[in-house]
Amino acid sequence: MRKMGWILLAASITVTGCAARQTAVACREPIHPQRAGEVFVLRGFMGIWSRGMDQMTERLRDHGVVTSIFGYDRWTDIADQIIAERERNASRQPLVLIGHSYGADGVLRIAEALERKQIAVDLVVTVECVTPPAVPANVREEVNIYKPRPFDFLPWWRGVPVRLADPRRSVLEQIDVHASRPDIDRVDLGHSDIDKDPKVLALIEQRALETCPKLPSYEAAR
Repeated sequence: MRKMGWILLAASITVTGCAARQTAVACREPIHPQRAGEVFVLRGFMGIWSRGMDQMTERLRDHGVVTSIFGYDRWTDIADQIIAERERNASRQPLVLIGHSYGADGVLRIAEALERKQIAVDLVVTVECVTPPAVPANVREEVNIYKPRPFDFLPWWRGVPVRLADPRRSVLEQIDVHASRPDIDRVDLGHSDIDKDPKVLALIEQRALETCPKLPSYEAAR
């Protein structure tokens, strides 16, 4: 019983710490952005198993992309922030949303809120959605990365495909790593660590950088 008590105490401390961290920005934003656009990243439940999202935030900031990271439960705040910023500033910079697990569901809900205000989202990357809504028509490109598993009937520990609300207006890249990416898949690759896989991170990074071009070339093209 005493051992069990220590285990429960340790778990409580871990969860409390993660809950406190999930609303904080994990690392600095670039002082002088080198690329156009802005990226918002959402961790999964309590942030415990989404450390890959922190790595992605660091990588994009190292490239000079303005990138912020939050817990999945902040999606309404982020949607409100984006709407307020777009209403203040008519010039439209590229917008990218990235999320893992419940954070993947959350970025799709942000996109839904933006659609109601007629705000376009250039790229959404979802990793292991669990209960995703349809990808709204204001999303120009959706990349969904997941691995189907025998217990995908559990709605909190799975990765599932997504569907487009309007296939005429959005481009969908559905990446089932088990079926199409043997270079990524492995027996022990699961919901809690797929977001940290180096090749998955490289794939997300590539898509985000393609969407957020370097400032001189972006400004010259406008």
